[in-house]
Amino acid sequence: MNAEAFLKDTSARFIKVLQGKKIVAFAKWIVPIKFGKGGDDPDVMPSWPEDANAELCEEFFGELAKMRRQLMGYRPHYYLEMLGTLPECQGRGAAGQLIRWGLEQADRDGVEAYIEASPVGAPIYERFGWKAEAQVRALNGKYTELLMVRPAIGQGL
Repeated sequence: MNAEAFLKDTSARFIKVLQGKKIVAFAKWIVPIKFGKGGDDPDVMPSWPEDANAELCEEFFGELAKMRRQLMGYRPHYYLEMLGTLPECQGRGAAGQLIRWGLEQADRDGVEAYIEASPVGAPIYERFGWKAEAQVRALNGKYTELLMVRPAIGQGL
């Protein structure tokens, strides 16, 4: 996906945690804009940058998208697509703030939340109520991603 398309994605919410004027953590949540269709369409792969290994991207992210569709179907859900914290700021609660933001939105709307996590990162998400429902072993078993779902808690709109 090119930068222009990335920023025009109406289902994306970019949020950040600042320490002074410095961004110490960020998240990209995909929200279910089109209730009944799930928000974004995991069947549509983005355009990869010219210098990217498109075949590798299609294999890895394509498998994740396929498994997400199998697991979530067209049920509306919030999807924590990206989460990052500066290494020197990890363990101070910044990522937790970003996670809670999306989960509060999901609870308000009464829908599930979804994430793909590494086995190392999964315990963090489990503390917020996500449970591993499936796993993907990609690139000849070199990488494992856990597909995690947090049930709907709120009453909905």
